[in-house]
Amino acid sequence: MKVAKIKWVILLVISYSLALAALAPLQWLLPLAGPRLASLGVTLEEPDGTLWQGEALVRLKSYGYAKVDWDVQLLGLLSLKLPVQVSVQNAQMAVTGRLLVKPAGLAIENLTGYLDDTLFAPIYSAYKASLSGRLQLDSVSAEVGWGKQLGGLNGSLTWSGGPVGMPMGRTVQHYPVPMLFGQLASNDQGWTLRVQGERQQDYINIALTPAGLATLTVQRTLAEDMAIRVPGNGTTLFDISQQVF
Repeated sequence: MKVAKIKWVILLVISYSLALAALAPLQWLLPLAGPRLASLGVTLEEPDGTLWQGEALVRLKSYGYAKVDWDVQLLGLLSLKLPVQVSVQNAQMAVTGRLLVKPAGLAIENLTGYLDDTLFAPIYSAYKASLSGRLQLDSVSAEVGWGKQLGGLNGSLTWSGGPVGMPMGRTVQHYPVPMLFGQLASNDQGWTLRVQGERQQDYINIALTPAGLATLTVQRTLAEDMAIRVPGNGTTLFDISQQVF
């Protein structure tokens, strides 16, 4: 009888602790999580709501502020999943999607929205280049196991097109980037991204195998449509591979 009472007390304490964590205002939890987030280059400001449902201004180093809304759907635990509906937006982006935490790994579902060129500035500015355009994401889904196993991948990407500037010696040459249409897919060989033009001409093919080997193939058609003169007659400009994990 005493053992049964002890079990009930333990269950009550655990339930109370979980309820307190779920319903506690984010302001109460920020002093605990703030230092850890700061070490990762993330600053959380103006939090509102709870750990399970709320919003906050998040500042990422080199990317500025973004408003983040989240909603943890606890009923998903009944099927051994923890779905989190997430929305991220600022002047340069607006993206929504669902994050799934599962025993086998992580998944992103129905990632939809846009990213403006300024978000990629840390990358192209390192090469003293410039870029103009917008990346559109449409129903992008991906799944990765805890041991880096590749799961499903699907969805589409669209680049609006626009000028790109590339340093050539002491000058900067500008070229028009055409509108690009990318299709994400997966099969037994891993993940693929096929990028085409408006006439369905192949521009770029990217592949990632389950063993972590990435391959990038760029077709001459892309250079021709960008008015870039490249010597030679082959259909492929270059084909490179690299182990990424």
